[in-house]
Amino acid sequence: MSDETRRDLHAEAIALRRQLHQMPELAFEERDTQQLVVSYLRDLKVDYSTQGIGTGVIGVLHGTGDGPGIDVAFRAELDALPVEDAKDVPYRSRRRGASHACGHDAHLAALLVVARLLQQESAKWSGRVTLLFQPAEELPPGGALTLLSEAPLRSDTRVYGAHLASDIPVGRVEVTAGPVQSANDRFDVLVQGVGGHAATPELSRDALLAAAALIVELQSVVSRTVAPLESAAVSVGTVASGDAFNVIADRAQMSGTVRTHESHVRDRVHAAIERVASGVAQAHGCTATVTWTVGYPAAVNDPAHAAEVIEILSRTLDVEVVRAARPRMESDDFAYYLHKNLGNFFFVGSGGEDASTRLPHHHPAFDIDERAVGTIVDAYLAIALSGSVSDEAAH
Repeated sequence: MSDETRRDLHAEAIALRRQLHQMPELAFEERDTQQLVVSYLRDLKVDYSTQGIGTGVIGVLHGTGDGPGIDVAFRAELDALPVEDAKDVPYRSRRRGASHACGHDAHLAALLVVARLLQQESAKWSGRVTLLFQPAEELPPGGALTLLSEAPLRSDTRVYGAHLASDIPVGRVEVTAGPVQSANDRFDVLVQGVGGHAATPELSRDALLAAAALIVELQSVVSRTVAPLESAAVSVGTVASGDAFNVIADRAQMSGTVRTHESHVRDRVHAAIERVASGVAQAHGCTATVTWTVGYPAAVNDPAHAAEVIEILSRTLDVEVVRAARPRMESDDFAYYLHKNLGNFFFVGSGGEDASTRLPHHHPAFDIDERAVGTIVDAYLAIALSGSVSDEAAH
């Protein structure tokens, strides 16, 4: 691929990213985004299907050239977040209460232009490339399982996903060997007490007080349940209790999340939360009921294949490619693809000089250094064409 072609692809991907940024849609509501993908693939004469996968799209490219042939799949997410866009930029979200505050617009734009090049140069490579345009990554149970159930990948298909990371500088790609992202489970706790008048607390069993004590005690679950060299996170995100300032609440509700990388740690933390909730509630004369919503499993990259990916990207990209020192605590339903197929989920730095590009994901003013979009394009093309194209097509 010539430098001019690469520049054109990068420019098109950035333009698409800005278009998508203005039209965010929430999980399972990505109808306009789906239509954009369908129109793009139709113009390229790429085979695609939306049958049985809601607002998702699956495209399939066929290479007709010489070579050993490839069978790879790439995933891009369609959904945005229920976050108001606080940026003052020309491509700001035009839909109130929704924004692409996580980078999915860039992932999608990059995969579309990758499809363009592979389709236009299909005579220079052989095999099959599957394009997984997935809805609803942000909202469990997510869209990955829907795609896999309706259009299961072949057992020997290798599946890849790239995710932008604002805490990694632009011009850097990080590949993890082993666990790359955590499992994500939600817990809801109902603390039941006995309500009463605030002037006579001795006649009540204060559910709000018990809930407050429970929040404090949950902070010790990780430090006293998980081995120092293992990892977990327990966070309480919501608390609701009481209806009046002078009434002792008879119940309190809270919800939170548990993040773990290993199944035995996951089970141990779950059990500890239930034990602590019951004990703290009992100490305050209340009861506690814990309800679990099991979320995405941990995403795990095969270590040997991760080394292959690092070698491919290091050889072909004009950026720094490194092995990540540690897994991340965020979660993603890309884990489901890795549970069924060999592949890799890696991170592309999007943090630039502008402070908005270094804000955490899901922040209202989240933005990216758009050079990162081109890095995703180059990375996907490098993986797709590695070892299966002629020298002429590769350069």
